[in-house]
Amino acid sequence: DLFNRIRESHDEFRKINDIKEITVYRGQEIAATEFSILRENIGKLISMNSFISTTKVRNLALVFAGNGSNRPLFESILFEMTIVTEHTNIKFADVIFSEEYEVLLTMGAVFRIESIIEQTLDNIWIVKLITSDEQNIQLTELTTYYKEQIGENTSLITFGIFLYYVGQYDKAERYFQIVLDELSSDNEYVASRVYNNLGVICQSKGDYSAGLKFLQKALETRLASQSSKLTSTKFSSTINHMSIFEHLGTTSPMQMPRVVIPLLPLIYDNMSLVNFKEGNYFEALMNSQKKYEVEKYISLNYQPESPSFFLQSHHHDLRTVEFYQNILDKKLLQSTNHYSLSLAQTYITIGEIYSANSNYPESLIHYQKALTIQENLLAPDHPDLALTYYNIGSLYIEQDDYMNSLTNYEKALRIQTDVLPRNHPHLIDTYNSIGIAYFKTNDNMRARENFKKALEIAMNLPLSYHSSLGLIYVNIGTAYLNKAEYEQALQYYKKALVIYKIFLPRNHSNVAVVHNNIGSIHLKLANYLDALEHYGKALEIWTNILPKNHPSFVLVHNNIGDVLCKIGDYTQSLINHKRALDIVRLFLPPDHPDVANTLICIGVVQYKHGNVVDALTNFRDALQIEMSTLPENHPSIASTLNSIGLLHSKQGNLIEALDICKKSLEIRTRILPPNHPDIASTYNNIGDIYLKMDDWAMALENFQKALHIETELLSCDHPLLANTLNNLGITYSRKDEPDKALEFYTKALDIYKLSPSHHKYEIATIYSNIGMIHFQNGNYSAALESYEFGRQIELDILPANHPSFVITYTTIGHAHFANGAYEEALTNYEKALDICKGTM
Repeated sequence: DLFNRIRESHDEFRKINDIKEITVYRGQEIAATEFSILRENIGKLISMNSFISTTKVRNLALVFAGNGSNRPLFESILFEMTIVTEHTNIKFADVIFSEEYEVLLTMGAVFRIESIIEQTLDNIWIVKLITSDEQNIQLTELTTYYKEQIGENTSLITFGIFLYYVGQYDKAERYFQIVLDELSSDNEYVASRVYNNLGVICQSKGDYSAGLKFLQKALETRLASQSSKLTSTKFSSTINHMSIFEHLGTTSPMQMPRVVIPLLPLIYDNMSLVNFKEGNYFEALMNSQKKYEVEKYISLNYQPESPSFFLQSHHHDLRTVEFYQNILDKKLLQSTNHYSLSLAQTYITIGEIYSANSNYPESLIHYQKALTIQENLLAPDHPDLALTYYNIGSLYIEQDDYMNSLTNYEKALRIQTDVLPRNHPHLIDTYNSIGIAYFKTNDNMRARENFKKALEIAMNLPLSYHSSLGLIYVNIGTAYLNKAEYEQALQYYKKALVIYKIFLPRNHSNVAVVHNNIGSIHLKLANYLDALEHYGKALEIWTNILPKNHPSFVLVHNNIGDVLCKIGDYTQSLINHKRALDIVRLFLPPDHPDVANTLICIGVVQYKHGNVVDALTNFRDALQIEMSTLPENHPSIASTLNSIGLLHSKQGNLIEALDICKKSLEIRTRILPPNHPDIASTYNNIGDIYLKMDDWAMALENFQKALHIETELLSCDHPLLANTLNNLGITYSRKDEPDKALEFYTKALDIYKLSPSHHKYEIATIYSNIGMIHFQNGNYSAALESYEFGRQIELDILPANHPSFVITYTTIGHAHFANGAYEEALTNYEKALDICKGTM
């Protein structure tokens, strides 16, 4: 095994060399806080909690140390490590990739910190270490764990497994290629295992095409072998829950008459995962089915020693739950110690099945049973605990329990940062997931912090790893989108699209997701044609790869419907939303929240089309679904109540509208931070109702509350701030205080003008409002000028027959009439009338 190899290499070095000391180097950046701890412990001991790769070449290590450019967050460090060869607790070996002159040090190596000196010219710190012969109990336990995980009897492929464990995918791939070159032609079983490992490594790097080729080669090689000697077999899982390696045990072998052995379902499972990531869902399903059939054959013909014989691959079929539960029951009856790790693994596998079938509560129960066993038997920093914490965190995410999700993700991260290298690819997943959890709680700042930590690790990995950048860019973009910072969001979505076009097939679902997100930004920015273009691309991709009633079509049809509603094409908008509703009702129960969401979309179109009665019916149906399926204080209920209040306001039912909007406000103030933008939005809506009630004082009070929240939360040039300023302008205009109204209109207009192409509709509206102020003051020429500015902008973004132009041409007509230009007034009144006739 790996430990024996290093020990043998070390002993061989001492036999042929009389060298008492050797010096090796390691360059890296470390966090400023970690470096402070180092400086405070000069003269004390430091121990290595993982295998350490060093080099004999100082200049090569300097390249990895950096140049101090990431201060103050990170410091550039060059470790000069003096190894006293007579010390017994440290073993070292030259690594096989000799062009880098690497020396590999074992876990548990203990050094004394001799000195730390700043080399100001190069902006790096020189940390001098010398080996100590003292032992470290915790690291000894960790070393024992890795030896157990990697296996004591698989020396041929153990080194490659280790390289994979520590995130050195490229080196692991090169090593396995060397193993293949040296294998004899009759060693088909080992060859198939190596091909399988190469396939998983390529998948981990995002090279799905190469990964699938290796896995197909593994399958062909294994099927070519008609019989195989098999000992007690087990599978090992990586930190991101993908089973990849099979190890032979030491018990007497068992002859099997055919090729049906546990390696086959493992290969099929890995092929299914690669198919899924490529967006080839049909092939993924076919390979998952083959895996199930193979395992079923094994279960009927061979008696496993423990559940772990079968249970480390992913299983996505509920038909297997009963089989695994039977194994679990038998194991419990046979065992006097119910807290066995094999039982924990069985619970985890059953949890995976339930999770894959979206039964998250049942999945969580089984993962928590596994966790109880692991916490009783494993060290607190055991990597298996990190995996279980991570999976439990993901289950809480699926159930909208973000606080418990964060708690478990943070526990996983603490273990991973202790036992993995700082730039290990698995940390990308954990930081990314923590970012998603913070995003779900509307903590966009912490979400972006964690997304950017994931991004930093991914950016420092070789190009072959950069497929993971796409997802990180999408998440960062979504965090910016959630704060209405559309330019930044669009920038990151475009970066994601570039990455996906490099690493993914053209028709991959992830590409469609990015197009959909970019479309949503253009919708927010009133770039409706651009929005339709990107939504159309998403629809085209999903049409090519998904069944016609796939849930993804609900999203894109609703989005297309929203754009068509914005440009006044209400007929086509309703067609798209109703298509979404037909699909969502095919695969979801009638009281599912997604049904409610689509009913709301239909209600919005009906409202815009002037059909307030039908709109109110759909919103009420949506509210009934939400109140029967969601907690009473759920944000969606507050949002729907808010919309229903606005509809009542539109109908003139102002008392009822006010009561409903206050209920929405009550929920939001109970569950959201006091400065949340949704609370400001509700204050704005309540202010609008008071405005219609001619209660200027209460209208101003609520608009001012909204302004206070937005001023604290947002930048001084944020569009939401401009919206509230415009509302204040309307209020002062109604109060017959034109000067104050003009003041607030001008402030709002100045903000919108900072990005005029993104706020054309809002700018047009404010020009119209300013025109009304001039009209009230009798300055009809100035009014006409403002009205014309607004009309020209509307013509850029709306069809010429859009209902909004009825008001526009009518107000322009009024201004001409008041100015004595009766012909021009008549022309504009006729234009307004023509549009009315065309939309009736």
